[in-house]
Amino acid sequence: MLVVVPILLCVSRTFAEPVVQGRLGRIRGTVRKVLDVDVESFLGIPYAEAPIGELRFALPRAFGSVGDFEATKYGFSCPQPNVFPLQQFSNTTDSEDCLFLNVFRKAGTTSSDMKAVVVLIHGGGFLWGSGGHVEFNMAPLAGIGDVVTVSFNYRLGFLGFGYLENSEFKNLGLFDQRLALEWVQENIAIFGGDPERVTLIGVSAGSMSVSTQIVTPLNSQKGNLFRAAFMDAGVISSTLINEPRVAENRTRCVARAAGCTGDENLIACLRGLELADIQRSGETADCGPIILRFTPTSDGIFLPENTQEYLKSNAGNFLKVKTLIGYAQNEGSMFAAMSGAGHPTTLTDEDFLDVIQEIIRAYRLRVEIDGDERLKDAILENYLREFVDPFTAFDQFIGDAFFYCSSNSFIENYARVNGHVYVYRFDKVMERKYFSFDPKIFGAYHMSPFIHFTGAYLEDSEGERRVADADQEYMLEAMKVLSDFAKSDDTPVYRGLKWPRYSEDGDFLVIDKEPRVSSGFPQRTRCRSVFPYFENTLSPHREEL
Repeated sequence: MLVVVPILLCVSRTFAEPVVQGRLGRIRGTVRKVLDVDVESFLGIPYAEAPIGELRFALPRAFGSVGDFEATKYGFSCPQPNVFPLQQFSNTTDSEDCLFLNVFRKAGTTSSDMKAVVVLIHGGGFLWGSGGHVEFNMAPLAGIGDVVTVSFNYRLGFLGFGYLENSEFKNLGLFDQRLALEWVQENIAIFGGDPERVTLIGVSAGSMSVSTQIVTPLNSQKGNLFRAAFMDAGVISSTLINEPRVAENRTRCVARAAGCTGDENLIACLRGLELADIQRSGETADCGPIILRFTPTSDGIFLPENTQEYLKSNAGNFLKVKTLIGYAQNEGSMFAAMSGAGHPTTLTDEDFLDVIQEIIRAYRLRVEIDGDERLKDAILENYLREFVDPFTAFDQFIGDAFFYCSSNSFIENYARVNGHVYVYRFDKVMERKYFSFDPKIFGAYHMSPFIHFTGAYLEDSEGERRVADADQEYMLEAMKVLSDFAKSDDTPVYRGLKWPRYSEDGDFLVIDKEPRVSSGFPQRTRCRSVFPYFENTLSPHREEL
């Protein structure tokens, strides 16, 4: 593991103004309270130079010393589109100068404590989010779990995941993530964290990013940056990976809309534009749906060419870390609602397939049902006839397409070479609405497990409690699982039930009010019938943009 031991000058602290000092400089933070625990926060620390000017569309460069630094407020979020439905979740200000991270620790922690470290890669479809969003608040886990936690920003959308073949402009958001992990290795000790005990966690696109950091061939070149992983709701797969040709076409489409064409001076032209012009072009250009337009690309550097085949056949080359991985029972419910599927009580076969076709178009799924009667029959049999109402069928279809099928394939391949893989399915329905979605309608929806394992909402907002008492009890149990997982190699235990290691028997833990062990993925038949490409090779794209 890459470790650079910092030279400590001194560490001083009061609950009014915690201070750390060392090779980074003198960094002053603040104290906040989560439940009855004081948590020290060091916010908005730059880990990379601002990616502006000549560094726009370039690999990130380490920032170095921050000098005398007030780490008392979150840094800017990376630029993200102001379009429905994303704008309803944003609570921060954007800027290209956005490569900041945040460190949290329980009050009283010193540099000699060497506590376990938990680093979060935030979610948001590679298009939205930041380490400062309330959904990704890592202060509760630091205080209640007594670990050092880190969250950070990385470039998103066109700026972070655009692609031009003969340039550095490819998968920059993934390289940002990796530089943040290198920063943790080099600097977390001055905050009382142990660089040898780093657990990397993520949700949704963040979870997909964690899996990417596990599978990237760069691990063999640059060393291991973490020893454990927690992945909630997704792994990298052919559903999200862009082929270079498609990624380049989409990038050039946005560039043309902004007035930049040609080859030799394309990046120079883009660097000369105002950010607002780039964002406006990205939001208005006819370059396909904005959701999932720019995601990781199989560039042959961070991700191998034909990544799906690599995921299937080369698990032995993956970074071997103990892994806790799973998903919610209703992963697709919020996406079904955002696609406009509605809540019909009954639908004819034809009407159901029409909505499925709209979902396929909205989310660019690698499925083509026009003229394929076998596939139409498989969709009707596995979804419309399997579930009591059409909305649940839409929920499960989207869940399979984005989360269940790819995760199950990854789990089975990875567990063959890694004896420390633990799997869950989260069935518990929360009592209160979080993240703008009502559990009475959406069930155990996307991000429900993450909200529990990190306790992100446990910190009061302006004196107002965000969490229902009934939910808090289960959140505290789940937070103990994750913090214990980061601290030791003991088998995880949830509410007194020992977590089974995943093996050929396919055992996994069902997290509910009364947890239980189950066997075999219930989605296996559906995945093989409707989404077989997860078990085969990377399916071709249906479009050029």
